[in-house]
Amino acid sequence: MGNIQKKRDESLDAIKGFCIILVVLGHVITYLFPDGYNNNLIFKFCYSFHMPAMIFISAYLSGGSSADLNWFVKKAKRLMIPFIIWTLIEYFTSGGPDLFKALFFSPSIWFLHCLFCFWAMYLVADKTHHLYVVFLLEILVVCGVFFFTHNEALGRIIHYCPFFILGVLFRRNVTIFPDYTKKKVCIINIVLYVVAMFLYSYNDDSKAQKIASLLHMEKYAKFIAAALKGYSIYIVGIIGIGFVFSLIKLASQFSIMAKVISFLAWVGLYSMQIYLLHWRFLFINTMQNNYALAALSFILGVFVPIFIGLLVKKIKPLSQVLFGN
Repeated sequence: MGNIQKKRDESLDAIKGFCIILVVLGHVITYLFPDGYNNNLIFKFCYSFHMPAMIFISAYLSGGSSADLNWFVKKAKRLMIPFIIWTLIEYFTSGGPDLFKALFFSPSIWFLHCLFCFWAMYLVADKTHHLYVVFLLEILVVCGVFFFTHNEALGRIIHYCPFFILGVLFRRNVTIFPDYTKKKVCIINIVLYVVAMFLYSYNDDSKAQKIASLLHMEKYAKFIAAALKGYSIYIVGIIGIGFVFSLIKLASQFSIMAKVISFLAWVGLYSMQIYLLHWRFLFINTMQNNYALAALSFILGVFVPIFIGLLVKKIKPLSQVLFGN
C-alpha cells in the first residue's frame, strides 16, 4: 500500500499550461499594441480569467490540506526563495525600483508574493476551525491597512482573494459544484462565458459611458464604470474559471485532442519557469506593430524557460533555489 501513489490529474496541468501560455500571449499583445491593447479581443480573452484560474488551481490543489507549521514552511520555501532570488536578480541587472519597495510594496513577481500571503492567512484560519470566517476577517484587516497605505501588494491580495477562497471551497466541498466530467455542463459553461464576455471591459471606461448614455443615466457614469469593473474582474473571472475547466475537460473527451492536452499538461509542469523567465525573451522595446517579432517573442517566451527548466532540473539545489522545485 505504501508504494501506491495518486495518479496526477493531467487536466489540471493542462489548465495551468493553457493559462501560462495566455500569460505570455497577453504580455506580447501589450507590447505589440501599446496604445490599444485593452480593446484587443485576444488580450481580453487572456486577461478575463488566466490569473484568477492560476490562483484558483493553486488553492484547489492544496486547499484540502490540514495546515501546520511544517506544511507552511514547505510552501514558503517553494514560493519565497524564488521570489527573493529573482527580485534580487532583476534589481541588480535592470536597475529596478527601490529594493525594499520591490520586496514588500509593489513586487513585480506579484503572483508568488500573493500566494505566500494567502497560505500564511490560510495557516492561521485553518487552525481556528472556522476557516472561512477567519479568512474573511483577515481580508477585512488587509482592506483596512490598504485603505491607509495604498500598498500595491495588499491591493493584489484583496483583488484575488475571492478566487483563492473559491478554490479552497471547491476542494473541500466538491460535491456541491457542477460535475465537469459531464459534457452538458461543460457546454453550458462555455456558452455562459461567451455571453458574459459581451460586457467585459479591461481598464476601459468608454463602455461604461456608452451604457450610461444608452440608459440615459450619464450622471451615474462613474458608478456604472465601477460596477462594470467589478463585473469584469469577479463575475467574468469566476465564469472564466468554469470556462477553462470545461474547455479542457470537454477537449479531453475527444481522442483527437489527446496530444494537445498532453502538450498543455507538459507546459503546465513548467509554469513556474515560464512565469519567472518569459519577460527576458520578449522584444519589449521593438515589438510595436511588428507581428514577426511578436510571434518570435511568444515562442521564445514559452519554450526557452522550459528548456532552461529542463537543464536546471538536473542540478536539484539550483532548481529548488531558482524555481522552487
